[in-house]
Amino acid sequence: MKVDDLSQIDMRLLVAFNALMEELSVTRAADRLSSSQPAMSRNLRQLRILFADELFTRQSHGLAATPGRTAAPADAAFAG
Repeated sequence: MKVDDLSQIDMRLLVAFNALMEELSVTRAADRLSSSQPAMSRNLRQLRILFADELFTRQSHGLAATPGRTAAPADAAFAG
């Protein structure tokens, strides 16, 4: 399923996406949102399904955004 309308996305997933983009770490993003690492991993899995994109690749010390995520669609949701 690919998201064409950001208003259809659960706000908590957008908040999780924002934390993942800024922290580039599932653990740090989870800590920032007072969540657990497994819960943040589930959010990432849901985001990958919603956007039909990997979004991030795992590296030895955290995450790296895929090239298309450097200007992510969710940025518009936080722009107000």
